[in-house]
Amino acid sequence: METLKLYEHDNMLDCCEAKVLSCEKNGENYDIVLDRTVFFPEGGGQRSDVGNIDGVPVTHVSERGGIIYHLCNAPFEPGTEVIARINWQTRCDYTEQHSGEHILSAAFWKLYSAKNVGFHMSANLVTIDLDREFTNEELSSAESLANSWVRQNCPVKIYYASDSELDRLGLRKATDKVSGILRIVDIEGVDACTCCGTHVSSSGGVGLIKILRSEHWKGGTRIEFLCGRWAFEHCQLEHNILSAMANELTTR
Repeated sequence: METLKLYEHDNMLDCCEAKVLSCEKNGENYDIVLDRTVFFPEGGGQRSDVGNIDGVPVTHVSERGGIIYHLCNAPFEPGTEVIARINWQTRCDYTEQHSGEHILSAAFWKLYSAKNVGFHMSANLVTIDLDREFTNEELSSAESLANSWVRQNCPVKIYYASDSELDRLGLRKATDKVSGILRIVDIEGVDACTCCGTHVSSSGGVGLIKILRSEHWKGGTRIEFLCGRWAFEHCQLEHNILSAMANELTTR
């Protein structure tokens, strides 16, 4: 029985009632399967949610064959009714990064016809791999366009379509790993692509997109960037460091 994925239809939910379907040993931990969940499993470049089930920490979430496994350090008896709750700040941070990645990738695609060939999110950094090289001026132009779309606060819509319909939808990027009914994330007037991740309800929810650095990568470019709260805190830290250095170097 596949897990009911509540986050796919409403990623503003932070908790839900659920029934434990199974509990399997996984090393020193346990894989808990629920009949429904608000936890997003790692996938599509996005890290998994963390949180707790009845107060027991959930440290990682994965999906195999439509079944979602919640990694916990304590067992649950199958049939038990529980409350599954995500860490909301972590969900917001990851959502901002993933939505920002769509917007930044769309900017490079619109300006330079560059394709995103890789996306990775770590605990404090996001990268995309693009299929061509860029000058500093081009990077700045793409960053500016992306942030202009953020300020426009474009609606973000999620809908479903069959793989046979993709050609007529004009998507920037479509997965070739899944067939059948696919989930489409559409940032109105900006971008549309297949995606399994969680996203803001409008582009303004991303807040800020900031490119940190770039490097040549397999004939193209790997770009490191941050969005939302992570981007703001990075800029604030850099400003504080530069201000302190300027004060130290000021001659009177």
